[in-house]
Amino acid sequence: MRIYWHFYKTIFFINIFLSVALMLMLGNLTTYAALFATFGYLLSMGLLRFFESNTMYLYYNLGYSRLRLQLVGFLFNLAIAIIFYGFIQWFIAHPISTQ
Repeated sequence: MRIYWHFYKTIFFINIFLSVALMLMLGNLTTYAALFATFGYLLSMGLLRFFESNTMYLYYNLGYSRLRLQLVGFLFNLAIAIIFYGFIQWFIAHPISTQ
């Protein structure tokens, strides 16, 4: 499980910033979870594959395939996106009052 988390950490931080940038371009807060789960993850995987292709040999030597790492990373990402979606929906339903 630690190997999967090590792989996902690099994707996670790239994904957060890409999803925020896409959300700001679209101007809609409610789309963040969907962007985080889909386009942000795919763009992060593409950037990781382009810039850090040599680091995959570490995972190959440990017996993990690229497909397996990407699948488990997507499942981690989906779970985090569901948490983000719930938090955003709760925040919209219960706005912070300034009084």
